Amino acid sequence: MGKIFMIAIYVNDFLLFSSNIDDIKAVKEDLKKHFEMKDLEEASWILQMKIERLDMNLVSRTLSIS
Repeated sequence: MGKIFMIAIYVNDFLLFSSNIDDIKAVKEDLKKHFEMKDLEEASWILQMKIERLDMNLVSRTLSIS
């Protein structure tokens, strides 16, 4: 099965989404080789929208944007 990965971009900000943290780390390292960037770690706000992540267990993960 292929990996599910998403990059959301708005002007000079972007978010990386994946079910595997190692994939996110690898993409960030590759991007740093080509672009000057600052890693702000896990996002809690973007475009005046609040991002909440609930990892209650490995079966049920929730990401909500409001």
